[in-house]
Amino acid sequence: MGLEVLTGGDRPLVDQPEWDRAVAATGLPISPYVAKAAYVAQVLAQTVEAARLCWEKDLVLAAYTATSSGVDLLGYCLGKSGKDQLPEALRFLETVPCSVPANTPMPVVELIAARRFTTHGAVYSSENIKLSEDRWRRVTEPLDASRAVFWAAGRPDDEERFSAFAAARVTPLSVNGSPEPVFVRDVYNWHTT
Repeated sequence: MGLEVLTGGDRPLVDQPEWDRAVAATGLPISPYVAKAAYVAQVLAQTVEAARLCWEKDLVLAAYTATSSGVDLLGYCLGKSGKDQLPEALRFLETVPCSVPANTPMPVVELIAARRFTTHGAVYSSENIKLSEDRWRRVTEPLDASRAVFWAAGRPDDEERFSAFAAARVTPLSVNGSPEPVFVRDVYNWHTT
């Protein structure tokens, strides 16, 4: 994914002042929209990587929790909230190619049930949750690939998607007392050097 992918929908943000400050803190020659896109893209990348590491260590509940967190973020960036976030994101992910066989359906009901179960202490579920590697991969592979698709122009839903992203309030995370948000400089450097 090149930096130019993140510029496809460049426009003013609903949370513009916050991202203006973030860009000023980095000193990078990018717009607030691109900074926010770089930040969210890297949050998605780290979420997918965390889910993979959990799966490799047989930490299945943690893998599903991380995956559903990334799907939640994607749904939010698609302009949905609450119970509509996961289904909207999963509909989008169905359009992103992955290596899982086409006859493996997007596990909408299972992921929603697994998310509810894993993020609420894994205590009780009224639904029969069936977790499998194929179903997990059916979500994580397109979630990982979505970073190169979400901000790229050329899809019929560009205007709606870019506007929803610009309207989604996303707070940049800063660490160790730095005013600079994490990830933005890294993504910029990866794609410009």
